[in-house]
Amino acid sequence: MSFPSLRFPARRCQSHRLNRPPRHIARPRHGNRVRARLRGRGRNSARGTGGASGQLAAQGALAIKGRAVSRIRIAAWIAACGCLIGVIAARAGEPSSTQIAQKYWHAFLDGNAAELGKCYAPRVMLKAGSELLKSDYGLNVTGDRKQDLEFDRDQVTKAYRLLFERIGKSVWTERGKRLRDCRMTFVTHMDKPQLFEQFRCQPSDLLVQVHTSPDDLYFAIRQDSAGHWWVVAECFD
Repeated sequence: MSFPSLRFPARRCQSHRLNRPPRHIARPRHGNRVRARLRGRGRNSARGTGGASGQLAAQGALAIKGRAVSRIRIAAWIAACGCLIGVIAARAGEPSSTQIAQKYWHAFLDGNAAELGKCYAPRVMLKAGSELLKSDYGLNVTGDRKQDLEFDRDQVTKAYRLLFERIGKSVWTERGKRLRDCRMTFVTHMDKPQLFEQFRCQPSDLLVQVHTSPDDLYFAIRQDSAGHWWVVAECFD
């Protein structure tokens, strides 16, 4: 016995399955792709992490942030310049570090103890090996020159006066003529930090290196709150 009414729907369903592609295969419809792209752009824009509008928003935020940082840097630079101008204006009458170093060196070569005293700070450190550390000059009774010692300005000035008198000023100045053209180099803490430690210098100090033969001579200068430079240490032997 046959059932025509049942066979027809079966053929219809089979025919329908053959003509319809499987569900896991996407249909190549251009409209669906366009809608999917539009949906993707909408999500990216909402997240702010992609898409044309999202990228423009991110770039705009970065540009605003960059301008704000630039304004802060400019303001800091202007403030620093203002402070520097104020310091320069307040210290306009003070001699420079170069002038003090040259004044001190020339006074030393001329055997002028009075001018040397004007260049010294209230306390002066004489490095180990200094000629003035000998017992002959009244600073170091033991005469041991293996250690650094610190003295008052007047004591060091008096010791140099005694040194110049013993050698003779004419003899001293004659010997100093060949050292007048020696090159002087200003050394900072960044240049030679280990040397600064040996001289017990502050990072803001300057070490003056005099290129003499066979060994270089050194002395350290420091600037006080009023802007004046003083000799605070020396290494002369």
